[in-house]
Amino acid sequence: MSKYYKYSITNFTLWLIVAISFLSIFLNEETINNWGDNRTKTIAIAFLFLIGFSGQLVFHLLNRKKEGKIDKDERDLSIQNRSISYSFIITLVYVFVVTMSIYSYYEKARFIPIAWMWFVAYSLILVANIVTSFISIILYKKSGS
Repeated sequence: MSKYYKYSITNFTLWLIVAISFLSIFLNEETINNWGDNRTKTIAIAFLFLIGFSGQLVFHLLNRKKEGKIDKDERDLSIQNRSISYSFIITLVYVFVVTMSIYSYYEKARFIPIAWMWFVAYSLILVANIVTSFISIILYKKSGS
């Protein structure tokens, strides 16, 4: 099993845990309606993302190239490039669908609660990380790893 395959599995798991935690905090009527007044939940969500990015940094430092060893082969590079390309398209579609859905829902009210803009921003990070890792895992499995 390639170290990048292991990294993809670990990264997927890390961001999936962050996503589930984020959704459990955010998708609460109180959080959405009182976003600016709820410091505790805002800090909790920011802390979740700190955990996600810190975890990525730790994984990266643990898996960095050793001197004189081959870090990536052509298969790893190909899988990484393809997963990033696919996830870019999926992420663009996600942003379009979510923003248009929020707009359509709140169109008659003529305003969108600011919490939804924060949701789009935070969830974009989650979707990009989860989808890229998930597609990498699929591509590694297809290649026989």
